[in-house]
Order: sequence, then structure tokens, then C-alpha cells
Amino acid sequence: MTSISEIDATAQSLFILGVPETALVVIVPGRVEDGVFRAGFFDGAALAASPRGGYVVGKATSGDVLALQRIEWYADGEKTSLSKKGGFSACGKEALVFQIPAHAQV
Repeated sequence: MTSISEIDATAQSLFILGVPETALVVIVPGRVEDGVFRAGFFDGAALAASPRGGYVVGKATSGDVLALQRIEWYADGEKTSLSKKGGFSACGKEALVFQIPAHAQV
């Protein structure tokens, strides 16, 4: 787990999303071309996590473009395939896309 003291505020930022406790979210890096988000082919997830206290916290580099690629809802905290109740995948759909500020201010 990253602590705030490990963040280089001139080159990195934290992002925080409020998410139900029974969810799993996947945020991926990429770029926007002609108004469409394109995930990086070789890039892994910037964040794949379940919330603690209703929030997920991730770290990204200044200038990164990120998108909420997938969210899954579960019936309980176990997050097994048997307890999966639904989800959303942004493939070919509109998605939440955001860019990490290029010039952080401390």
C-alpha cells in the first residue's frame, strides 16, 4: 500500500472513487483519439481493487489518461463467481475517462 509520503507530488497524483463495498473496479490507462478512449494494448490495469470504507484509492503519473473499464457487483464480500450479481464493461461503450493533472501543485 502506498502512503502519501511516497507520492512525488510534482509527478504523481492520487485518485479516489466512491464505490459500494460489494463492488470490484478496474481502471486502465490509455489515450483519447478522436473523442474515443483507447486502452493501451500492453498496459496492465492502473487499479483493480475492491473498496475499503466505500472508496478505492489509486496512484498515477501526471499526464496519464485513465478510464473505468469494468465494475462488478457481488452479493457479499466474498466476490466469488457464484456471488456475482451484475456488472458493467466499457468495451465499445461510453466510459468515465479522466486525466491526471500534468502540473501538480503542492
